[in-house]
Amino acid sequence: MRYPVLVLGGYGTFGSRVSRALAADAAIEVIVAGRDGAAAERYAEELRNSHPGGEIRALAMDMRASDLAIKLRKSGAKALIHTCGPFQGQDYHVAHACIEAGVHCVDLADSRSFVCGIGELSIAARRKNILLVSGASTVPGLTSAVVDHYLPEFSALTTIDIGINPGNQTPRGLATVKAILSYCGKPFQRFENGVWKTVYGWQSLHRHRYPDAMGKRWLSNCDIPDLQLFPARYPGMETVVFYAGLELGVMHLATWCASWLARWNRVENWANHAALLKRISECFAGAGSSVGGMHVALDGLDYSGAPNRLTWHIIAGSGDGPQIPCVPSILLAKKLARDELAQCGAYPCMGFFTLKEFMNELSGLDVRQVIVNRR
Repeated sequence: MRYPVLVLGGYGTFGSRVSRALAADAAIEVIVAGRDGAAAERYAEELRNSHPGGEIRALAMDMRASDLAIKLRKSGAKALIHTCGPFQGQDYHVAHACIEAGVHCVDLADSRSFVCGIGELSIAARRKNILLVSGASTVPGLTSAVVDHYLPEFSALTTIDIGINPGNQTPRGLATVKAILSYCGKPFQRFENGVWKTVYGWQSLHRHRYPDAMGKRWLSNCDIPDLQLFPARYPGMETVVFYAGLELGVMHLATWCASWLARWNRVENWANHAALLKRISECFAGAGSSVGGMHVALDGLDYSGAPNRLTWHIIAGSGDGPQIPCVPSILLAKKLARDELAQCGAYPCMGFFTLKEFMNELSGLDVRQVIVNRR
């Protein structure tokens, strides 16, 4: 018997990639689910054609449905992967439905409040002996795996600096655009030099040099769960910062300018204009490249007490960048299918897989690591 995994939003920007990866696993039955049943069936048929040995079916399912728990039970799913963003402003309706139905739940959320608040469901999840994991994405899933991997190289780790800059030709769904714009010009707190400091989304404009073809890219402040989770996870931490950027300077600088209009209360929330701004950005779709990446820079002391700095990069080409945020949920689904996760309760996605497991899942794609160590 294959382990049935329902991918909610399974034909979308990220959900389609998750569905495709799981369809190749002989231990898993994939249920492609979403509000548009016809779209779900079309993508399921595409997967059947490309994976003739797989078990794939389609299901119409609206994540906002009041009877979602009933539909989950009828689906026969044992685990659900929630890919329907944006998670900024979402409640835990899907997670509550999974608890009621007795179904494990993994989401790709990168919203700080959503991921950091998942623990409030832990008692209810334990009563049903299920696992809820939030933030099974690049942050905090991959970023925490990177820090955990290199932590033994430091006697004291004091600073974590993270940045992400995708290639301009990488597809971006409307949910992603809304998420990016939701904190444009908005204040949030981050831990800097031992104190909590207010900063503003898409400000603190600067450039970072990435290896090889990526070169210098613009970066600005963004709000993610790591800013709240990492100071507590890693004792002795003094600074945790996160930046994101757009490959094309004109687009990044336009977003930086837009952040000031929001900060000055000239625009209430840029996410309300996401559909229009996405259409405008598509006018530049042919510019730039398909090469993107991220960095995690770690600063502290080595075991002799000398300064130690290590910067880990992951570089993706050939349009393979969007597979990176999908990997944590894929790994968790595979572990659940093989009964390799004994935990129950509700947690942010930290400590559930190693960096080696993550990179192995990307084998065969145009993705590589570059490590720079400067002491």
